[in-house]
Amino acid sequence: MSSNLTPRELLRACVTFQPGARPLLMQTNWLMPGVEDDWLAEGATRAEIEALFARSDARGHNLAVHSGVFPEYEARVLYEDGDVLVRTNELGGVEKLRKGYASLALPVEFPVKTPADWAVYRERLEWTPERLGARWVEEARAALEAGLPLQVSLLGFFGFPRKLLGDERLCLAYYDEPAMVRDMCETYCALALRIADEIEAAGVPVDGVFFWEDMAGKQGSLIGPRTFREFMTPYYRQIVARFRQSGAYHFAVDTDGNVEGLLPLFIEAGVTCLFPFECQAGMDIVRVRERYPQLVIHGGIDKRVLPLGREAIDRELEYKLPPMIESGGYLCAVDHRIILETRYADMRYFMERVTQMIGK
Repeated sequence: MSSNLTPRELLRACVTFQPGARPLLMQTNWLMPGVEDDWLAEGATRAEIEALFARSDARGHNLAVHSGVFPEYEARVLYEDGDVLVRTNELGGVEKLRKGYASLALPVEFPVKTPADWAVYRERLEWTPERLGARWVEEARAALEAGLPLQVSLLGFFGFPRKLLGDERLCLAYYDEPAMVRDMCETYCALALRIADEIEAAGVPVDGVFFWEDMAGKQGSLIGPRTFREFMTPYYRQIVARFRQSGAYHFAVDTDGNVEGLLPLFIEAGVTCLFPFECQAGMDIVRVRERYPQLVIHGGIDKRVLPLGREAIDRELEYKLPPMIESGGYLCAVDHRIILETRYADMRYFMERVTQMIGK
């Protein structure tokens, strides 16, 4: 396959399993807090760090469309106690985090507690032209001119109600208040379909749609197949069908944990790709590829090997990359954020070895 393809052409060739298409290096500078400081202390410069990750294949342009709660709630600090900060967030909930370090805030209070709360809250999930950025079409066309793929980011149909209710409350609501959960999913689906209509009406061609879920832990999914098919499958199918009608071909889900039991359900719903295939949760992309040859795999390189040095990195890559290269449909990246103790020299070695092995 020609080496002169644009990033958009490379993505399409890879994720549609075109013969001769190479895997793409999709590693980003998604670092745990403190990693960059350590690299600077090692002697790397910010310019060198930026140049290292610039070796990756371009990830694409995310359309400036606000697909969540709109208008967002005002974020404000409620109180501080030493190194802990408690604040309201853009969803209308309350969360706490460690100042200057935490990568993920801990929820204190979720914004929806009752169906009556939801009846008021759902007004912020309606379509309004203000959801579109002021220059979103011009920016999209500039990205196309640069050869970049265009993508839309949405919440998934576990991820969206989870943000409003929390994990435990949502799992109970499937049984105690199914009408409310169903209305949440239908409301968000209607918004996503309207977004698709607006994008198509503007003549902007979308390549991919990305859904955020985070619906599994080390022991597996937080819901079972029956709940998935009732509260998720119908809405995924509608959105995938609508965007396919406009030319999209890449439908990816971001969910942590052990998602192996979910893979046939997502595939059945129309999803074509998953990320990040966390190794510490028991995910093995070689095994997944054998079982689901049609699934695009994004990630799956064990982030825990990076601090262990070159021999450990080589073992990981030599086990996982050859079957991915042979099968196609692979977007190479570590299985989440780059962790502390990862030395800059080892990160650079990882990037160099992947580049060599995939023929970039």
